[in-house]
Amino acid sequence: MEPVKIEGKQTLSREDAAAFLSGLADQLAAGDEVELDRQGVHFEFVVPEEVELEVELEIKEDETELEIELHWSVDVGPWAVSSALGGVDSA
Repeated sequence: MEPVKIEGKQTLSREDAAAFLSGLADQLAAGDEVELDRQGVHFEFVVPEEVELEVELEIKEDETELEIELHWSVDVGPWAVSSALGGVDSA
């Protein structure tokens, strides 16, 4: 299977960024299925009981960057991606 990587950046208010992260956290806490909509693409994927959490804080002269990543094995279940252009790809 070819890897799927979808990235995007957008400018949000701090409150909107917190709402996005809170919604994601609520889905993770509620069960193993997570749904995201980003830039016209709908993702559905399964997250196992145990994940690897990576947090990185980088402070530079002109900006500060906080990265939060979750990693897990891909053998935990199906995923699906659909876009506004139509079609659903799944494994």
